[in-house]
Amino acid sequence: MIDLEFGEIMMHPCTILSIILALDLLFGDPSYSLHPVRIIGKLLSWYENILEKIDKNDKIGGIFLVFFLLLSSLGICLFIFFSLSFIHWSLGWLWYLYLGWSSLALRDLIKHAKNVSAAMKEEDIDLTKYHVGMLVGRDTKQMDFQACGRATVESVSENVNDGVIAPVFYFCFFGVAGMIFYKVVNTIDSMIGYQNERYQDFQWYDYLSLLKIFFLQ
Repeated sequence: MIDLEFGEIMMHPCTILSIILALDLLFGDPSYSLHPVRIIGKLLSWYENILEKIDKNDKIGGIFLVFFLLLSSLGICLFIFFSLSFIHWSLGWLWYLYLGWSSLALRDLIKHAKNVSAAMKEEDIDLTKYHVGMLVGRDTKQMDFQACGRATVESVSENVNDGVIAPVFYFCFFGVAGMIFYKVVNTIDSMIGYQNERYQDFQWYDYLSLLKIFFLQ
């Protein structure tokens, strides 16, 4: 009876979210090759290569990619959760904590922003540009202090949404599965959501724009 009541408390969404946030603030986003987002990215590339080989580089191929990536990512996560929970609830609970913790990036974002601030206070432009480069994806070679400051503010604003607010928002409605769903859609957008020559041929961008409107904003 005690174990059952304790399990209900620990599996409560408020408990899970509190522990997930605490893990992120204490240790930051775990960085290793088996990180869930990296696995999602590799799975996306695998699906993309298959679609190109069978010459499905059109709108239908784009729909298949989004559908199967969402289905397989969520299916794997939930299968592991229920399998572990069948053995003992605590194993499924730990798996949920791992997935939730891997979906947040608040500590790392704060750390990078503080590094930029410290470098700017020291008036070290090279060090400032280096730390800004850890936050943004564009070239920082021609940036001055003002440009570095603007880039940092813009990046922090965007990444607070992608790495904290949006995952927590979807957790509140759909639990850890909602966080994974969001991360899958966000990964799709970041990897193939471009109107360039390659992905214009696939014509995935229109569908990704709809996903962004409904799931990323």
